Amino acid sequence: MNKEFVACLCSVPVESEGTVLDRKRSDGAFGIVPKMAIISLIKWMERHGYKRENWDFYDIDMLYPSDFELRAYFKELQPDVVGLSAVVSTSYSQVKRISRIVREECPDCWIVMGGNLAASSETILLNTEVDITFIGDGEMAWVQFLDYAKKYGKIRRIDKLKEISGICLIDEDGKIYFKDYGLPVNANDIPFPDYSILSVGVRSNPDAINNYFRNGLSSGWFNLDDRAYAQDRLPNIAGVFASKGCVVKCTFCQRSTKGYRVLPLDAFAEHLKYLKEKHNVGFIQVLDENF
Repeated sequence: MNKEFVACLCSVPVESEGTVLDRKRSDGAFGIVPKMAIISLIKWMERHGYKRENWDFYDIDMLYPSDFELRAYFKELQPDVVGLSAVVSTSYSQVKRISRIVREECPDCWIVMGGNLAASSETILLNTEVDITFIGDGEMAWVQFLDYAKKYGKIRRIDKLKEISGICLIDEDGKIYFKDYGLPVNANDIPFPDYSILSVGVRSNPDAINNYFRNGLSSGWFNLDDRAYAQDRLPNIAGVFASKGCVVKCTFCQRSTKGYRVLPLDAFAEHLKYLKEKHNVGFIQVLDENF
């Protein structure tokens, strides 16, 4: 039987390689920000015919595994593609570490990277085991690349890869190639946090899903609001996004997401109901850049 095509998505810790955590992921006034990029990529895969057996999620940021644990995971899974989601510049040494381990355990797989760290794609491509980076919204580029990997395997058809908007790579002349940003998806297609997907990422430690929530009153942000003490107020606070992007163009900002999109308010309302009914959420932290 032929092996099923598998793409593995991994969150990348923001702490530099070798950093000993000074606090647990369960500490702090607010919960861990949901891994929305990974959720959106998986949802886009499912929209375009990929099944659950075609993807896996390893929440390296949340679980903070050792090198031994990383090696054991990738050696067993043997994915065809590994996607690293790196949100800040301090993730650079972690990208070097993780991509090195992936290359050693899965020498024939593609290693790609997206996220804000892709603003430094030249450094990533020249100094890590990453084969390709995606700049801008990654949903369309990610699925187009998976389609390519299914068809061509690890063969580098530079001419075909260059047809994907948002892709950055080292071309046949040894030069950095980047044409344009990834195409944005419609606001109606941007998902809200899906805790069933987030649970997959922490399945070796299921209780870690609770790190996405905190006690609302303990945050200190609601202490002056009498409504926070209502008897029927549920205790948890959750982070949500109601929009994506920003309306300004500050020259110092590395933002790879262009434009500003507001998610549908009816869907936002349904998500709030879900949080209340399923996760005892009575407080909301809005995570938007431009709320």
